[in-house]
Amino acid sequence: SMFQVGNQYREQYYSIPAEQVAISSNDSSDELRDIYYIILDGYSSPEVVREVLGYKEIDTFVSSLETEGFFVASQSRSNYGATRLSLPSSLNMKYLESPESVKKHYLMLDDNQVKNFLKPYGYTYIHFGSDSFTFNNSYADININVGIFTPYQMALWENTILSPLETILGGHGVIAENLGFLNRRQLQWERTHFKLDRLAEIADEQENPVFIFAHFLVPQGSNSLDAQGNFPTQEEVAKKTRSEVYIDQMTYINREIEKLVTRVKNDSDPDPIIIIQGDHGFNFGADPQFNGPTVLTQLVPESVAAGELIAPNTRYSFPILNAYY
Repeated sequence: SMFQVGNQYREQYYSIPAEQVAISSNDSSDELRDIYYIILDGYSSPEVVREVLGYKEIDTFVSSLETEGFFVASQSRSNYGATRLSLPSSLNMKYLESPESVKKHYLMLDDNQVKNFLKPYGYTYIHFGSDSFTFNNSYADININVGIFTPYQMALWENTILSPLETILGGHGVIAENLGFLNRRQLQWERTHFKLDRLAEIADEQENPVFIFAHFLVPQGSNSLDAQGNFPTQEEVAKKTRSEVYIDQMTYINREIEKLVTRVKNDSDPDPIIIIQGDHGFNFGADPQFNGPTVLTQLVPESVAAGELIAPNTRYSFPILNAYY
C-alpha cells in the first residue's frame, strides 16, 4: 500500500506542463458579462436521447432553449467519455497528453486556465461542486456545496472497517433518517436543490462580474431524484432500469434549467453568457438493457447502417447536449 501511495506522489504527477494556450484579445470593453458554465453529468445529445432512449420530450426542452436565444449545437461530441478526462480538457482548452495520469488531471481541473484568463479582468470565480472530484476547488473565490464530509471521507465510511457504522448511520432506518449528513443519496438530493437555488441568486450578491462553474451529477451519476424532484426510496429506484432513472432525472433537471435560465436572464444586466453542456453521454456500456448490437438495431434501425455496429458505449456515449447563450 505504501508503495502504491508513494508512486502516486511522484513529481511528474504534480507537474502541470508549462506551455499554455496563447490567448489574445483586442476587446477593451469594460462591460464584462457574468459567465455560467453549467455541466450536467452524462447528458447525451438530443438525437441520442430521442432515438436511442426514446425520450421524445427532449425536443420540447431544446425548443425552449432556442426560444430563449440559445444556440443548441447538433451532433456535438465530447472528446472523452469520462468526467475526469472531459472537464480538465475543457477547462484548459487543450487535449490531454497522458490520459492515464489521473492525479495530473485533478490538478488541471483545480488550477485551470479558464479562471487564469478571467481573473485579471476582475472576475470572481464561484465553484459549485458535486459529490466527486469537483467537490471543492482551492483556487475558487467562493465554493458552494453541502455536506460535512468530502467524497474521499465518505468513501472511507463505505469501503473500510467503518462500513457497518455507515450502514447503520447512513443507510436505512430511523437513525439514518435523522443523520442525513451520512446518507450519500440524501445528500445528493439536497445538494442538487441547494445549488439550483443558489445559482439563481448568487451573481446578484457580488460586486464584480462572476465566472460560475457548476457541476451537477444529474441526469447521470445519481439516483436520488425522481421526475418531480422528490427523493425516491432505494426500493423505488430498484424497480426501474438505469435508463428509466436517467430519464426521470433528465425530466426534472430540464424543467429546473428552464426556470433557472429565465430567472438569470431577467436578473442580469448586461446579458449573461450561459453554457450548458454534458461532459459525456449516457453510459450505455453499464446498462444491460442496451448490451449487444441486436438491441440497438431494433431501437434505431434507421440510425444504424448495416455493418457499422460497434460497442454501444463507443458509438452512443460521446454525443452530448451543448447549448450556448
